[in-house]
Parts: sequence; structure tokens; C-alpha cells
Amino acid sequence: MPEKGIELTTVDLEGRRRLAAEMVLRSGGLTPNLEDEEAEAILDWGLAQAEACALATRGIADEGEARAAIEEGVKRIRRAMKLVNELVGERDLLSDGEMVERLLRLISLVAGMPVIKAAR
Repeated sequence: MPEKGIELTTVDLEGRRRLAAEMVLRSGGLTPNLEDEEAEAILDWGLAQAEACALATRGIADEGEARAAIEEGVKRIRRAMKLVNELVGERDLLSDGEMVERLLRLISLVAGMPVIKAAR
């Protein structure tokens, strides 16, 4: 097993990418309020972020530690996706102040995530 700080093989990272993607895709309630095109866009974004979480573990040799890091990152991604879904579903019911509050919460949640454009 490689020591901490040694770059992992492509095979190791590919397994972590799959794990992160599965964690996103297994999540329920991410897109029920979204139209197909909107759902596709948020899923593309979430999967790109999940891949970034997996790639960020390339310097972690211990698989348990890497899995924990991926789980933590994907948890934030899922929360952001659910918040977008809720905003869309409730947008007509929210006051301007409530909308701003929710948007600020979303911005705070995604701050620090890698800047990734979803593939289209």
C-alpha cells in the first residue's frame, strides 16, 4: 500500500470516482421540483463536484480515510442540490427576504467547493 503523499494509480482513483458518483446518484429527493433540463444540469454539476471530491483524495493512501473524505464532500454536494430543488419548488411562495436568505445559505454551502463547469 502506498504511503501518504504518494500519488495513487488511475485504477485507485477510478474506484473513488465511481464511489463518489454512486453516492450522488443514490440520493433521493435531489430533483423532484425540477424540469428535465434543470435536473440534468444539477445532476451534471453534482457529479462533476463528486469527481472533484474523489480526485482530491489522490494523496490519501488509506482507503477508509479517503472514503470518509469523499462522504463528507458528497454530503455537502447533496445538501446544495437539495437546497436548489427546494428553492425551485418554493420560489413562488417565498418573500424576497426569504429567497435572499436561502440563496445566501446556498452560496455559503458551496463556498470552497472546486469551481467546475458541468459538461454539456
